[in-house]
Amino acid sequence: MPWFTVADPAWDHWRWNGPGTAHDPDKRLADGRRDIAAAHYPLIGPYDSRSRNVIRYHLKTAKAAGIEAFACIWYGPGSSTDRCIPALLDEAEVAGMRIAICYEEKLNFPDYRRRRLAATSSTPSPPIFRTSSRSTVRTPHT
Repeated sequence: MPWFTVADPAWDHWRWNGPGTAHDPDKRLADGRRDIAAAHYPLIGPYDSRSRNVIRYHLKTAKAAGIEAFACIWYGPGSSTDRCIPALLDEAEVAGMRIAICYEEKLNFPDYRRRRLAATSSTPSPPIFRTSSRSTVRTPHT
């Protein structure tokens, strides 16, 4: 998921202040690890999804495991996830991987804009899944 950050905003998605147990990555646990909101601690530690080194690491690890494609969330233009997508597509092309871009249209796109925005805001790229010669945009309930 392209939404984890360690700065700007600080610890986005690693921090948790909602219901249940709070997690603050600025605090260290007894074992020296940061107190992150995660079921499993990443082998590379808390990371920033915008880092090209992190993107390459995830793509190479997945490829070594036989994975050929990722599905990646996108929250629309100007969102925190929007900043990660170009680097992800660039690195996926170099790695020979494919990327499916998924978005939650109910939260992010008013119905009147949904199809026009998806059709005009993305540049065709080899790492994007395609049907025939066109990029595929699929939304639930359409």
